[in-house]
Amino acid sequence: MSDKITADLTVVLPTYERVEKLCELIDDLAEAQAAASFSVIIVNDKGPEEAYAKTRSYAEAHLRNLTMTRNSENIGIDGNIDRCLAAAETEYVLAIGDDDRLNVAQFLTLLETLSTARPDLMLVEYSYIYDDLSMQKEGVIDLPADQDFVSLDARRRFLFERATKLGFLGSVVFRTAAYRTHADPKFLGTWFNHVGAALNILFDDACTVTWFDRPVVLNRAGDIRVTSWSHRVFDVINGWWRMMALSCESHGKCSFAEYRAHKTEVTFQYDSPLWMLSRRSENLINFQSLPVLFQTFDLSAKTKAMYYAVCLVPIRLCLALKKSARAVGK
Repeated sequence: MSDKITADLTVVLPTYERVEKLCELIDDLAEAQAAASFSVIIVNDKGPEEAYAKTRSYAEAHLRNLTMTRNSENIGIDGNIDRCLAAAETEYVLAIGDDDRLNVAQFLTLLETLSTARPDLMLVEYSYIYDDLSMQKEGVIDLPADQDFVSLDARRRFLFERATKLGFLGSVVFRTAAYRTHADPKFLGTWFNHVGAALNILFDDACTVTWFDRPVVLNRAGDIRVTSWSHRVFDVINGWWRMMALSCESHGKCSFAEYRAHKTEVTFQYDSPLWMLSRRSENLINFQSLPVLFQTFDLSAKTKAMYYAVCLVPIRLCLALKKSARAVGK
């Protein structure tokens, strides 16, 4: 039997009220701890006492090197993420959402890779899965295996083409010291404080950036109504644009106008009928949400009319059309 992997890394789990899904993730981490030594920090953002007690009991029974606390006041999702990331005492830290799962085999490979690569920031591929754990999309960031971030040009291309993928928690491993240096309180309140920190590191010439091209975390892309990020439709999307404006100002390597001009991957989806049907099936698009969406994006009159039409389609039919399109590979 080979020796255990010893990793100078902490997995941090910001949470609020989830119990069942978080315990499933804890099972994955326990499996990984059978083969590797790493720390785990769980911070509950003053969620319900019963949920905290159940999760704590389960975590303490299954995990080693565990620290679990409950905030004395609710500080919001990105405030709690920041608290988790800054609390790590190891060289590296990885945050994972409390409803996600871990690809244990790839996680162990990541730990081994990290010990030799030793970057300030490692971007990590991830997958989308449905709530029943079936695969939705195996690779989301979708960069070539030999992708490098040596030149400013390469880093700017990543910002324009792939930066939105960093909105998912499990896509970034930080050197803890680099996170503390580059995180900025002004990003708090956008929901994307951790992305702002990652982009500040990305555009710091003194920092090294690498890429791990195999999916490590399985993101359950579920119904926005049960997300712990926001119960208010499209607030998360608005928060992204606020964060990006602050980020461009902070690192100074790209203007916000330049970023918006290059947002090809963001632009096309809001005009796509399939995207509309997909979001309607998740109850993200409805008559109440449309005014906020129209204020956020510069949509044509034709596209606005398409949104109104989609609101009339029953959610179950939207879900069926979405699954049919997936089945034929569209």
